[in-house]
Amino acid sequence: MDTQNESIIKSGFRTFFKALLGVFGTLLGIGAIFLLFSLFIPSSHIVVDRTSVHIAPNADGERQLLPRAPIVLKINIQGVIGDRHMGASDIQRQLDDSQGGAIAPGRVKAILLDINSPGGSATDSDDIYRALLAYKEEHKVPVYAFVNGMCASGAMYSACAADKIFATPTSVIGSVGVLLGPNFNVSELMEKVGVSELTITKGTDKAPLSPFRPWQKGEEQPLEEITDYLYDRFVNIVAKSRPKLTLDLLKNTYGAKVFAAPVALEHGYIDNDMASYQLAVSELVKAADIEGPYQVLSLKPETPILQEFIKNQSPLITGKLTHKFFDEGLPIQDAFLYIYSH
Repeated sequence: MDTQNESIIKSGFRTFFKALLGVFGTLLGIGAIFLLFSLFIPSSHIVVDRTSVHIAPNADGERQLLPRAPIVLKINIQGVIGDRHMGASDIQRQLDDSQGGAIAPGRVKAILLDINSPGGSATDSDDIYRALLAYKEEHKVPVYAFVNGMCASGAMYSACAADKIFATPTSVIGSVGVLLGPNFNVSELMEKVGVSELTITKGTDKAPLSPFRPWQKGEEQPLEEITDYLYDRFVNIVAKSRPKLTLDLLKNTYGAKVFAAPVALEHGYIDNDMASYQLAVSELVKAADIEGPYQVLSLKPETPILQEFIKNQSPLITGKLTHKFFDEGLPIQDAFLYIYSH
């Protein structure tokens, strides 16, 4: 009986390891194929940044494909700005493809920004704002924003390109401010545990606020100057696009606070605090002078599965694993954030 049990156990282990080796072999084979693609096929023939067309509901909830009808282009600003598929380049790609790419030129008559975002990268927020503004001016189309959840900081910045901002009753709006950090200093802790660090630099103030050494008086000044500049740019853009929000109110009264939709309406951040998607679309259609049938389309950015392999960015190809400590090495344009943090 013991011999039989032992045989069953050995057989089970043998089957398990065979299955494991089979899976490993399959993955290895797939990796080899990807590697061959990256070595012998030009990347320009494989890696294509493109968008796919998705039909969104119109004001009546209809999702019909109407080949010649006017189009309301719905652009989603969902999640953290600057993250995957939420960068300025993704928004720009959608705008480009709406005029001669996925959509024939001249068919887009209006843009609806569908927003639920706490903001994000200062650079991406500004780029999205300027891209929308340029598109609106070039193609003479109205831009409305519909907030269902949150429109804070960088999302508010981007929404300033809209002619009107609609929000649901439970949405949260505001947070006009800039964030850099938090920054930590562990130099005393390192000294206690006997850990030392060496960073080789050339040039004064090349590594400001390094967490591995005591901070020097005044070394934060250049970063504060950049933060001041980004903040001034933010409040001026908001004040320009939202007439009730003066610079004095933004800087000295409302600050970087967020507000429930009814309060945001009272202060002038938005134009409607009891909106629905259907209402926002119907009002936008009126503003665009669209008569008769129309459709709402969104363009979803697509990234080919092989892209990381083709660009030789995958650890399976480079053989390198990277990590970051205390955000050292973070690009300066990504370190400054228009984001709501609580």
